[in-house]
Amino acid sequence: MDNSQTKKEGVSRTYSGTDGYAPIAAYLGREGWCLELELREGKQHSQCEFTPYLEHVLKKARTLTWDKLLVRQDSALDALETRVTLAEHEKVSHIIKWKPRKEDQAEWASQIFGKGTVTSPRPGKRVGILRVHIRQEYQGKTYRFQRVMRAVERTTDKRGQLLLKPARWRPGGPRSICRMKR
Repeated sequence: MDNSQTKKEGVSRTYSGTDGYAPIAAYLGREGWCLELELREGKQHSQCEFTPYLEHVLKKARTLTWDKLLVRQDSALDALETRVTLAEHEKVSHIIKWKPRKEDQAEWASQIFGKGTVTSPRPGKRVGILRVHIRQEYQGKTYRFQRVMRAVERTTDKRGQLLLKPARWRPGGPRSICRMKR
């Protein structure tokens, strides 16, 4: 939220390079009912003080429904602490976009196409999906998560024009998802 040229409390430099706030919102249902909205300082990282916010949101959601919940989050919230918090709640599944910080994306892409399920929705386009199970320890307990990775490789564009070199979306790119669940 751009608030340049103002002297409002909490306005500071954001990731986008403007002065403003870093809003965080939680919505419920296909209709998009707003459960919670916070205007955080612009310089505050998304993960900072996120788990208390998440606990509060899940508690609010439970006052409205006991149906199974699906929590979808941005890759900025791909922290073990967040995944553990979600895993501790009953009837809560979650999808978090994976951020492969220091991982070899080319290696993951070759594993996806080598070991995963590969489809070809049109000539010149391959889509690979691979599920891997990950065990991580947090505060003395072991958690098991499932990561679903998707990679797309194109040898032609959408009009059928051949590409000189295959275009490949690697894991963590704009077309990848990470689904972590208990």
